[in-house]
Amino acid sequence: MVPSSLEVELPEGLKVERIVYPPAEMVKLKISEKPLATWKGRIGIRVDLSGAAASGALDLSGRLTYQACNDSLCLPPQEVGFLVGARAAPLPASGDTAGPPNVIAEWIRTKGCSWRWCSSSFPGWP
Repeated sequence: MVPSSLEVELPEGLKVERIVYPPAEMVKLKISEKPLATWKGRIGIRVDLSGAAASGALDLSGRLTYQACNDSLCLPPQEVGFLVGARAAPLPASGDTAGPPNVIAEWIRTKGCSWRWCSSSFPGWP
């Protein structure tokens, strides 16, 4: 059995500080010797970033590896790739409360996001 993992590829200047997975439910399956950490249904995975990317267009990409199991079998491990296009903007001047537009939130609002973790991965987006 393969544990779930998220790999993120970032533009120069950004780095992953941590990846926060949702709390898991420990379940003893008939096919496992000991309880396994599991999730059911849709989940949210948050990626905390640090650093500064150059202004302009940038891509945030990566892949989620997971393996689905039930009491009688485990499917082969799967990899799902993702690509989120964004635009880096300069930070607001001191005292400017409006700040730059949240282009990621706008992209998700207009184009949609089929994975809940996508929307929960970006600060300021519920």
